[in-house]
Amino acid sequence: MFRTKKDKYFIIVCYVLSMYLQKEEITRLRHYNEDIISIEILSAIKVTSSWNAI
Repeated sequence: MFRTKKDKYFIIVCYVLSMYLQKEEITRLRHYNEDIISIEILSAIKVTSSWNAI
């Protein structure tokens, strides 16, 4: 199913992120502020660095 180890981790990361974003949707609607945006940027950086680490 997975071509490489990277693909497997990428799918897991996407799944976890989507679950996290669904959970955060209510909070986001209440107050869409810079904190949420910076959290998203930090998670994107973490994803990128984990790609490089694999």
